[in-house]
Amino acid sequence: MTNVTMIKKTDLNRVLFILIVTLMLPKSLLGQWVYDWTEIRINNQIEFTLMDSTSVYAVPSISGYAIQKRVLVKKSSIENSHLKEGSILYNEKGKEIGLAIRILNFKEQVSPINRRLAKKHIAIIINGEVNSTSFIRDSWPDRALVKLLRQKRSGGFWPSFEVYLKKFNFEKYRKDGLPDEISNAGLEAYVLPFKDYLNKKNQGFRMIIFTRGTSGIQCVMMADNEISEEKLIFPKVKLFEEKPFGSIYHFGKPNKSQSEGYEVMAYDLLPFQD
Repeated sequence: MTNVTMIKKTDLNRVLFILIVTLMLPKSLLGQWVYDWTEIRINNQIEFTLMDSTSVYAVPSISGYAIQKRVLVKKSSIENSHLKEGSILYNEKGKEIGLAIRILNFKEQVSPINRRLAKKHIAIIINGEVNSTSFIRDSWPDRALVKLLRQKRSGGFWPSFEVYLKKFNFEKYRKDGLPDEISNAGLEAYVLPFKDYLNKKNQGFRMIIFTRGTSGIQCVMMADNEISEEKLIFPKVKLFEEKPFGSIYHFGKPNKSQSEGYEVMAYDLLPFQD
């Protein structure tokens, strides 16, 4: 893991603690949205703010949640390996999403994926802490899916499900890339990737939903990142499995071929870490 450049030794110890917590709590990884201009702190000092509905990568900590965010900043905002006070924070599309209140320490420094933005911008990861009230209530995609499947609907399932997929930015997996065991079963896959975790395009999956065309959900696969020890209570689950890469909720009992296909896809989408 890349070293974090810090100004004060106390700040360094704080960040090291955050990283240790991250490694000790693999089942508590979150990716939530924060409220408008949420204040992110270190040692009770405001480090930066984020605009409404900005997603972050977070893990529980002693005082709340330790979060990190991958942002773009202008190259001119970097001075002596630190981000200048007052620098604007941008997302991967170059849209303003926040502001550095103080001189910020950051880890990693890579070229943005967007070539147009790479001329004047650099991608970095910044971190801090927030409390639980900073998160928008319905921004847990796993909990939102449980809620969707439990609610009574006057219309069909698919229109509501499409709204859900769009809200949480799921990506439909290309059909020619599916394992044969999945495509031969007539299933389609929608992937929710992690964000703000690694400074690279492939950050691994948080959730994969397998559907039977537009008729319903066949299987939901969660990476090893469930919220604390909480188990998701989906309705009408036929089989639940725990695997090294996470949990699988089956809405239809799989045959041997399908089970192999699910695992192949999970491991294909796990990120390689340097």
